[in-house]
Amino acid sequence: MDSFEDELLALLPRLDAYDDLETRLKAAYGDEFPEAVASLIRNSPDDEEEEIRTTFKDVCTEVFWDGEHSILSIEYTEAGSMVWMAEYAGIYGIFGYDLEEEGPFATIDEALRHFGWPLTQDADFSPGLLTPEQLKEFIRHAASPGDQFRVDGELHEFDGENMHKIEDNPLADDECADE
Repeated sequence: MDSFEDELLALLPRLDAYDDLETRLKAAYGDEFPEAVASLIRNSPDDEEEEIRTTFKDVCTEVFWDGEHSILSIEYTEAGSMVWMAEYAGIYGIFGYDLEEEGPFATIDEALRHFGWPLTQDADFSPGLLTPEQLKEFIRHAASPGDQFRVDGELHEFDGENMHKIEDNPLADDECADE
């Protein structure tokens, strides 16, 4: 697969209609903006254009890192790590702390197939903007039967087909009721 940067360049025409990206790119390139865009469209491998390509990647990555575009996220509390999928202009990317970005992907389904982080006991999963069908498919891919994980802070268990909410500590609730 090409690099994230190369894939973004290939999808450049899809990004053209997004004013906030254009504003950020104009700020990054300054007076060089028209020439930079022409260079990106040419997509030539010249060393001179490497800085233009790097700036483009940095600006696009910054847009993807913006929480407003988050599709789903998993926070691993014990490891102090987080990974998430974001969408911008119908283009999807996978990002995380200490992680090389993955993508871009043309569809959410393609991105979900590449989102390879498991739901573990210390994972707090936020399904964000996933449809119920996408959520079910993602859980089947990311969890094994019997796995327990948190969804928006509530403990769930996966039975191999579906996830079910379970009590964190049912005995603690019973003990409180007896008092």
